[in-house]
Amino acid sequence: MFQTKQRWIAILLLFTLLFTSPVELSSAKVKKPKLTKKASITIAGKKKLKVTGVKKSLIRKTKWKTSNKKIKLKSKKKNSVIVRGVKKGTARVTARVTLKRKKGKKTYRLSCKVTIRAKEPIKPTVTPTRTAAATTPVVKSPGPGNTPTASPSATPSGTPTVSPSATPGNTPTASPSATPSGTASPFNPGSLPEAEAVSVPAKPSVNASYTDTISSSSTYDLTTALNLDSVKDAYSNYFSIGAAINGTSAGNSTAASPEMRQVMKRHFNSTTLSNLMKPQFLLNQSASQSNAASGKNDTPALNYSPIVDNLEFCKQSGIKMRGHVLVWHTQTPDWFFREGFSSGGAYVDKTTMQKRMGSYIRQLLEFCQTYYPGVVYCWDVVNEAVDTSTPNGYRNSTWYQIIGEEFVADAFYYARKYADKDVKLFYNDFNTFQPDKNEKIIEIVKPIKEAGLLDGVGMQSYLNSNWPGVASVRTAIQNFAAAGLEIHLTELTYRVPDYKNPTEADYTQQGKNYQALMDMLIDEDTDGGGTANITNVTFFGLIDNPYSVFGTNPAPDQDCWARLFDQNFQPKPAYYGVMNALTN
Repeated sequence: MFQTKQRWIAILLLFTLLFTSPVELSSAKVKKPKLTKKASITIAGKKKLKVTGVKKSLIRKTKWKTSNKKIKLKSKKKNSVIVRGVKKGTARVTARVTLKRKKGKKTYRLSCKVTIRAKEPIKPTVTPTRTAAATTPVVKSPGPGNTPTASPSATPSGTPTVSPSATPGNTPTASPSATPSGTASPFNPGSLPEAEAVSVPAKPSVNASYTDTISSSSTYDLTTALNLDSVKDAYSNYFSIGAAINGTSAGNSTAASPEMRQVMKRHFNSTTLSNLMKPQFLLNQSASQSNAASGKNDTPALNYSPIVDNLEFCKQSGIKMRGHVLVWHTQTPDWFFREGFSSGGAYVDKTTMQKRMGSYIRQLLEFCQTYYPGVVYCWDVVNEAVDTSTPNGYRNSTWYQIIGEEFVADAFYYARKYADKDVKLFYNDFNTFQPDKNEKIIEIVKPIKEAGLLDGVGMQSYLNSNWPGVASVRTAIQNFAAAGLEIHLTELTYRVPDYKNPTEADYTQQGKNYQALMDMLIDEDTDGGGTANITNVTFFGLIDNPYSVFGTNPAPDQDCWARLFDQNFQPKPAYYGVMNALTN
């Protein structure tokens, strides 16, 4: 009887050992994995999320996923993952945790809501003084038909060329009211004179013959260009993609060419008038003189005929426009700064010039916002005000000589006052990758941004085939990002080594250069996991040698062969380089 009882106890014990899992042996209650419900990080910040509640040895595998691109997941392991903040907002991390079981497996779905906060801008160190001439070459030159009165040229071993702002005997009577070298311009917006209101005039007639319909006699085959993957669509997860509209009149611009219109619509969702929106094309001297004669010496007159055809094209096509440019030392006629708007008059005083600045900005913005609301989504308010070869880093322009350093902040005050609330305002310049210039730009724009008058910087980006390196551009972008500035590449141009005799090898290298640059931009952009808020990249032209479409062939310049499409609208290695950057 005793032996029989022992046998039954042994059988029961064996049964228990065979049919009880390791987890059940250690606890009467089965343990479940856990994940924290909420987490918070900053943009570019990192945080480790851990699976708790069970031993790592019991986890068979874990699949980590995120609900959107506002965060990135790194170092995915069975029991942890690193979360990196990319863009402000919220995202959800999910983990499908599969546990080992004696019989089969058990999977749990866990989730964590992650809040991504804006990162506190890093305070950049500003060099308090400026040295004389820099030794780094200037890389800046407008494209065909976009030639200013003075344009720096570039060679890798050259010295910066300083654009003169006034010829001898042409000095304003007003003394510049400059602040001491190395300090940001003080300004008091409340002290600025108001710009007199001017009724928005009737819209000039639009040329009805400008359409998308290609003539049967056209010599261009657009089959390839219109069937290629769209550049704008390919980059839609990162930033808008633009191509500038070149032209010295509406008749030799994109609006007048059906071929250009179709290719522009296929591949780009942003554009810039490389010439036609500059003061030289819009200011009307005789009408301004009439204003002065009637007692309105501070109110210039504008003619909007040069811009309406391309604005109309953008409106119809759903393409946004960068307004370029409001205040610039070049392509602004000298008479604009003189008494009575007369070519031979004395230079006006500071207050009068501030009123003229405000009036010009107000009239142009109100015209565009009245007839083309939402088309112009940002403005280059001030262009090229920095010259680091001068004692205080400001270009000695007529704007500077009459108003002083504060002319930059004044322009942004007027632009912010009269622009629609969702319109972005930018400071635009060339050679922004040069360290001393990069620092000076940040020094000038930072207090303007802090006053709520400026959104970002435009990096023109005229680049030679072998200089500057992508690393230099990357550093400049990181500096602007650290200062909390939105970033546009506004006039992107990768030149060939010899523009007079370009070779296929040159174009192949150009494609590689574009690919390396775009790859870097994706990497630095917040939507690519970086810290820079890059929102637009604009190539400063649609095709090579654009005036050939209109039957003219001006002598080529160093920017003539820098576009994604050749003069026959065929894709170049540059196009494929830009697209291939997305596959890295």
